[in-house]
Amino acid sequence: MLDTFTLLSVLAATLIFATCVLTIAWYVNKDVPGVGDWARGFFLAGIALFLFASRTSIPLLASVLAGNGFLLAAFYFNLRGTQKFMGRRVIPYLPFIGFAVVFLVALSFWTVGEPNFSMRAGIVSTYLTFFNVFTLHALWPRHRDEDYVFAKLIGALMALNMVKNIIHLGVVVGGVTEGGILDSGPNSQFMYASAIATVMLMAMGYIALITEYLHKDLREQAERDSLTGAYNRRAFYGLAAHILKRHQRDGGAVSLIMLDLDHFKAVNDTHGHIKGDEVLKRTVGVAQGLLRGQDVLVRLGGEEFA
Repeated sequence: MLDTFTLLSVLAATLIFATCVLTIAWYVNKDVPGVGDWARGFFLAGIALFLFASRTSIPLLASVLAGNGFLLAAFYFNLRGTQKFMGRRVIPYLPFIGFAVVFLVALSFWTVGEPNFSMRAGIVSTYLTFFNVFTLHALWPRHRDEDYVFAKLIGALMALNMVKNIIHLGVVVGGVTEGGILDSGPNSQFMYASAIATVMLMAMGYIALITEYLHKDLREQAERDSLTGAYNRRAFYGLAAHILKRHQRDGGAVSLIMLDLDHFKAVNDTHGHIKGDEVLKRTVGVAQGLLRGQDVLVRLGGEEFA
């Protein structure tokens, strides 16, 4: 069995490797929201783990405050990236900074004022669980959300990690281990070994999620009219067939409305094609505002819509 220092070093190296992979993914696909924040999160976590592993060669307070400060920031950026990716409201910096100050003051007290590793570990496990809950909330699908398979898998992995943190919290606060972060007992060995596996799976999950996003984006581009954002003629046949099959199964009527814009050629001839494009986009905007949730708007071509 590897010693705790080696496991910590391997975990830190795994985080830095995951940072490199996500940074490349972000550089190549800058339009994918949240990827840059995920890369920052993995990088900051890697620094935190190196600081923890160096506890015997740097002052304890510096290791505790700097290491946990970086770890706290890492989880914040991971949450921030997930919120951006899923289209959620992002927690701003100011509340996080306030939370971080309170957190670090508490750690300082239990490091210098009344040294107590169990209390420090309990505080850390609590905030890890706190961020896991918020990240799970960001990943949880809402009505009319884009469905991402790998978001669900990442959420399941995060839920398992949260359970592991809660168990670890009970073990540490219960006084089963008192050896500190470099304790070589079975509990610490399991925590670090499982953390290495979790980091590797999370990194692969994020890359798969980015790939899924890009695949959906390409399909969306193939099915949408580039000018107005309405579905195009190609998508119309697939959507119509799906709607007809659904209504044949469930019963009920199907309605189709066809429309075109009168005298649209005159608009182009008089005011130019740029103004004509604005008329088409405004028409689609008005129509989209009148649709019900299950309705579909298609631009069949030119000024013709369905």
